[in-house]
Amino acid sequence: MTVTEALDARVGAWFGPGSVLRWDGPPSHHAWSVQFRPTAVAPDGREVPLVVKVPVWDAAPTLDDALAAGPQQDTREEADALAAIAAMVDESGDPGLDAVRVIEYVPAVNAIVMERFPGSPLRSLLGRRVPGDPFAAAGRWLRHFHESVGGVAPGSFDADAVAGDVGRAAATLGRPDLVDRLAPALHRLGAAPVAVGATHGDFTLANVLVDADGRVAVIDPNRYRGAAAGDVARFVVDLRTHRVRAASLGLLPTSRRLRRWTTAFLDGYGDVDGEVLATMTAVAAIHRWADAAEASRGSVARRTLGGAVVRRCAAEARSTLAAIGVPVPA
Repeated sequence: MTVTEALDARVGAWFGPGSVLRWDGPPSHHAWSVQFRPTAVAPDGREVPLVVKVPVWDAAPTLDDALAAGPQQDTREEADALAAIAAMVDESGDPGLDAVRVIEYVPAVNAIVMERFPGSPLRSLLGRRVPGDPFAAAGRWLRHFHESVGGVAPGSFDADAVAGDVGRAAATLGRPDLVDRLAPALHRLGAAPVAVGATHGDFTLANVLVDADGRVAVIDPNRYRGAAAGDVARFVVDLRTHRVRAASLGLLPTSRRLRRWTTAFLDGYGDVDGEVLATMTAVAAIHRWADAAEASRGSVARRTLGGAVVRRCAAEARSTLAAIGVPVPA
């Protein structure tokens, strides 16, 4: 059964008998999913733009492979998490927050069907005028997520697991020394109270969506168990190492603007242990450095265009490591 066949058979249950799907162009291929963007047309003429997400993964890298693999528990759990997030937003009563609304998980094609959120990634809006303060709203969203969906509670920091993650990033960089240099700082946190729970796992500028009224929604929760500060750190590092393209001709924003955005996000999130955040920021910076290095490999053009980004990410990693007393030579 194809994705279009499976969803054409279900649309009447969502929007009433006689509803149809208008398939607007071919699917788009992303790193970990294939996505369709049909529009549901109800009998009364009402139109509802949709997003249909079919995950792909290492063992099933194409749409055909993913469909042949059948329903996946991880996909069902992602749909459940998105539904829990929508309930969280509704219960919060925060006018600056919104959510992507799940319509159904369709096991026949392992697809999550969602209403299309009428917003753009925060990454693409940097430097533009946006109603409200999307950075503070993103911080509030993350706090609600940790408390209401992630079940964050006092716990123990898993230094060995984090060191393993750093080791994989260090291998990508050809810098095995990073593991030994960072290990003492990681193990110090084992004796400190650390908020632990199901984290978002990929809380970045690309996954924070902002609509025309400044309301914030967040997509792609991975629900990795770990220190809640890891989500905070990942966003801060992404903010410090991104590039504003159309808004500022590819130039990095001013330090003053970055500080204002970062402060707004941290104020929106609320209390977080300073030592934990500083250490997790260093970890996130190493991962960002490794991701940039991996992305820059391949063609001469990719190496040329990615070189400046890699250098910026390397500088950020060294700076965050130095801030916790871990000097790293170039």
